[in-house]
Amino acid sequence: MVACKAPDGSYWAVQEWQRELPDYGVAPTKAEAAWEIRLSHWTGPLAKLTVDTDWAWHQWDHLFGTLSYLGRPAYGFHSTSVGNPGAFCYSFNPHADHPAGNGSRYRVTVISPGVTPDLSWQSASPGPYDATADAKANDEIAALHDSQCRAN
Repeated sequence: MVACKAPDGSYWAVQEWQRELPDYGVAPTKAEAAWEIRLSHWTGPLAKLTVDTDWAWHQWDHLFGTLSYLGRPAYGFHSTSVGNPGAFCYSFNPHADHPAGNGSRYRVTVISPGVTPDLSWQSASPGPYDATADAKANDEIAALHDSQCRAN
């Protein structure tokens, strides 16, 4: 990302992503591998993305977090017409015909609200299961108060 502050106090940013890369380490098609350029021009604060890792069912890597903007939860995961604010989670256990997707690194990219820049997070996997760290993460997940994001 390249960004700058304009003389009028607004901000400009140019980002380049391969946003459509598939999950589970599946090789992307030509369309999925295409690079996308995004231009943002805004004033005020950026959205805030928090992401953390733990384990689902004591074995599968798991990501969870929140997205907020202007101090309020942004809407996402399994949204209804009235929304489901803030929280998201994803476990890398087998899903339908896809194998387990545990990897060595993970990336989350979020299209930000309005015309603010997209947000991205990257980190190493949580590593081997750690019961103490998982218990702490389970408390954090419970504090999200989202029925779709459950602790073990």
